Amino acid sequence: MLDATTRTELLDLYGRYAQAIDANDGDRWIECWLPEATFVPGVGAATAGRPIVGHAQLRSFAERRPDDYPRARILTTNHTFEQASDHIAGRCYGLVVDVGGDRPELAAHVVYHDEIVRYEGRWCFRARRPEADVEHRRRS
Repeated sequence: MLDATTRTELLDLYGRYAQAIDANDGDRWIECWLPEATFVPGVGAATAGRPIVGHAQLRSFAERRPDDYPRARILTTNHTFEQASDHIAGRCYGLVVDVGGDRPELAAHVVYHDEIVRYEGRWCFRARRPEADVEHRRRS
C-alpha cells in the first residue's frame, strides 16, 4: 500500500494533467509526462487508438486538441494505485465534459490505465491508455 504522501502526489499529477489539457497548455501538460512517454487516446474519431509518443507530439496534441474536444473538461474519480515492479499502476474513471456549447454535455466516459514513475523529483506518466466505455459525437 502506498503512503499518504505518495498518494497525494499522484492525485496532484492527475489534477495537473487535467487542468493543463483543458487549457490547451502544451508546456504545462508535458510536465506530467516522461520525455519518451506514450499516450494512446481512447476518444476522438481522428485520434482514438493512435499512439502519441514523446514531448513534441504530446505538446502538439495538447495545443491543437485533434480529439474532437477542444473545449472539454476532464474529470477523474475512483483512483486506485498499486506498486508494480518498476512503476506505479494507476487506474481511474474519467468523464469528458464538452463545454463548447451553451451548456455542458457529457461527451465520454473512459477508464484510464496508467504507468507512473518518479522522474527528476516528481511523478510522471510513462504511459496512459484510456479506454472509452461510451462516447457521444460532438454536437453540430
